[in-house]
This record gives sequence, structure tokens and C-alpha cells, in this order.
Amino acid sequence: MKARTNALVFHGGGLCDCSNAFIRTFAQKLNAAYIFNTVYVGFHSFASLLLDENIVEWNDCMNDTAKLRSGGFFGTCRNVDLNEKDNLKKAIETCHEHNIGYVFVAGGDGSARQVAEIADEFLKEKVVFVFIMPLTIDGINGGKSLGLDQAVRKSVMEVNNFVSSTLNTWEGLKPGVAAVELQGRNRDDILANVTRKLNKYGGIQDFERKDIEIFVVPANYHVDKDVLAKRIREAEKPTLVLVSEGSDIKVEDIQGLSDRKTRTMKVGHVSQINGCTDAKDLKKIESICGNLLRIIKDPQYEGKPYSIQLGSFENVRAKPIDYYAKLNPRKNQKATLPEDLEGILKEFLPMP
Repeated sequence: MKARTNALVFHGGGLCDCSNAFIRTFAQKLNAAYIFNTVYVGFHSFASLLLDENIVEWNDCMNDTAKLRSGGFFGTCRNVDLNEKDNLKKAIETCHEHNIGYVFVAGGDGSARQVAEIADEFLKEKVVFVFIMPLTIDGINGGKSLGLDQAVRKSVMEVNNFVSSTLNTWEGLKPGVAAVELQGRNRDDILANVTRKLNKYGGIQDFERKDIEIFVVPANYHVDKDVLAKRIREAEKPTLVLVSEGSDIKVEDIQGLSDRKTRTMKVGHVSQINGCTDAKDLKKIESICGNLLRIIKDPQYEGKPYSIQLGSFENVRAKPIDYYAKLNPRKNQKATLPEDLEGILKEFLPMP
């Protein structure tokens, strides 16, 4: 029975701005529900199962401390594989030493794959893994994730500031070109959402929308370098080129394709922890965590590993533990976008 064991909660994978808010809200609600004897939180992801000092009992004081810290408060750790024999043995020992019967992990597609890979081995030792929430700025195939909205807000802010500085600075009689790389690896979620926001009336700082040319270079669409070069050189307006991290054409390449002064920028890690989690986000997280508890309390899921899928932020469902792992494989993943976001990218692709 759950009431006879303890639970561990941690964030896995790349951090996003609302990681802290989600982990602390879930831990606080889980603790208050008295489902488990003790609720622990882990610091630095899966490494918490290998370092005892990274497992800390959750309480109201820690909740107050977490509220004052940034989104990265709980930390993460890369390149820790619990499939490795020694790591697996140590992690199981850690769970037994702390009487942990359930491990709740929130994170990206890599964390979802790790949980799916190790769940059966832990289940043999009476430790149940649950993947409670996709937390990732990149988005994920199979459902909604938390973290993307904040990354988009920060990216729009950075693009606007860069555009205001660079495209208002002419060289001679020619307006310039600004090329910006947005995070996303092999995904175009941030690129599509940022482009949609900039395309709105008043969406570009210091410019009317009609007075600026925008091209996109996604990771999952082929863009011909010669075509992009031709379109940039033909453009008579200040020109903004938005590039997805992981695309074939890099922002540095665009300097060689342009016949005008071209400045480049990479938004980078500022899109991860950025202070853009607002009151509406916190309310959404409260709602999600409340729905999560209903599933955790449901007797039909007792003792079974599973993943949580959000069809919407109100529609929370339990899926098999390998649900996200299958949809987001380590290699040859084909990231998909909703139809409206696909349409945005197609609208701004440089065409002959």
C-alpha cells in the first residue's frame, strides 16, 4: 500500500522556467494529501538516486524557499544512465534505504525514455516509476508540455530587442539583415510560436508588420540555400531570418548568403530559465497537479508504472509508461506540429 511507503519527486532532463513551480506545487499537494508516509524531492535529476545528499524531505519551509528561487532551483544532470549496472544497483539501494515505493519524474523526452527503460527493473524491487508531466521548452510528441510558453515569451522579447537595435541601424542606404537562432534542437515548436506572435499586428518592436520581411529556416523542412540567398538579396525591407537550432542552415551561414550588413544572435539558454512564469501559469499548474492526484489515488493504477498525458491542460489521462518513449525515439524522431503552426512555418518559408 502507498501509505506504508515514501515517494520521491524530481525533475529530469533540460530545465525550463516553470520547472520549479511545477515540482514544488506537485510535492506540496502530494505531501498534503497524506498518500505516502513521507514525500522527498530529489535535486539534480536521476543523479539524486545515486547521491543520498540530493534527496531531501519535503516540508512547508522548503516550499517557501523554492518560491523565492528561480526555475532552475531543483537542478538537472545530464549523462547519468540508470541502465548501467552499477547505477541501477545503487539507485535501487537508495530507494530501499529511504523506503521509497514511488518515484515521480517530470521532464523531457529523454527523461521519458529513461523512465520507460528502467521501470520494469525497479518494479521487480517494488518501486513504481510514474512519468508525471512533460516539462520541456521544445515541446513533445503525444501531448501538451509545460515550459514552451515561457520560452516563447522570452524568445520574442530577445528577438524584439535585437531587431530594434540591428534593423534600425542602416549601412549606407541599405537596411540590414538580422538572423536569430532559436532553441529547439530537432523541433520547430519555438520557431513556429515565435513567428506567429511576431506576425501579429504590433508584434515586432519599432516596426509595422508590413515594413519588415520575415523568413524562417526550420529544422524539419528543407530550405534551399540559394533560394534563401536570392530572397534576402531581393528584399528591399529590413529582413529578419529566424532559424531553428538543428536546421541545416546555421545563422553564421546567413552572413555569407546576404549582400547587406547581417548581424546574428543565438537566444540560447536564456529561453530556459527566464522569469516568465506568470500568475496564469501558476494557476494552470495548480489545476494540473490537482488532476494528477486524482489519478495517483485511483486504485486501478495502484502498483503500476504509467505516464501522464495531457490532451489539454484540463484533460489528464494515464498512459503506458513507454507512451512518450515510443513517440519520441532517441534517433530518427520526426517532430510534429499542430496544423495551425505548420501553416505558419509554410507561410514564411523562403520560396523561389
